Amino acid sequence: IRTEASVLRMLDGSPQTGLHDPIIKYLEDRNVKIHLGNACREILYDTDHEGKPTRVTSIKVGPAKTERKFDAVVCALDVPGIQ
Repeated sequence: IRTEASVLRMLDGSPQTGLHDPIIKYLEDRNVKIHLGNACREILYDTDHEGKPTRVTSIKVGPAKTERKFDAVVCALDVPGIQ
């Protein structure tokens, strides 16, 4: 299957092989844990004196809304209708 990226010659081969796999390997070599398939239900954060968010403290994930704390979070979302 040819993707937009391969049609535009932005990648040599599939996005999984040319983009995702090297990024995943780089992160896993540095003991990063990747959690897939966990729906984010709520982002918990600290606020400043005006009530504005200042720092994410944890995320509630899954149907049980389990609170998970992380050192850092990188989030990628599938947004319906973005095409």
